[in-house]
Amino acid sequence: MNRRCTRVAILILVCVCGSSVALAMPPFKKAFEGKYVTPPTANPALAAPFAAASCNVCHVNGKKKNVRNAYGDDLSKELAKLLGVPVKKFLATPPAAGNPPPMQAVLKQLDTAFTNVEQNKAANGETYGARIKAGKLPCP
Repeated sequence: MNRRCTRVAILILVCVCGSSVALAMPPFKKAFEGKYVTPPTANPALAAPFAAASCNVCHVNGKKKNVRNAYGDDLSKELAKLLGVPVKKFLATPPAAGNPPPMQAVLKQLDTAFTNVEQNKAANGETYGARIKAGKLPCP
């Protein structure tokens, strides 16, 4: 009986932790695209650089996906500030009764985080927001 309970607990833990990490990236990429790339409110000039960069808008090309560039780090810190805990930890926490699923709650805060980090400066001194409005990726 104890073995069975242990197996079930491990299975639940793997499903919860594994799925939350795997689900994080496509919705974040889609949210960035919706806010900054897709017309009518966004800059279509950003479409080609965004398509070429894909996940590397926030991550470092050729590195593990937990390695972020400066924009990704700033966005992650801002989301953690808005959520009260790091995103990965927030996603692994089961929602309280009546609350939306964790990913839904994160995505709700993501638009605010995008807006808040627009004023942060890239390595070249331009703000992320100015770079995006000019049709460039946030991180040079």
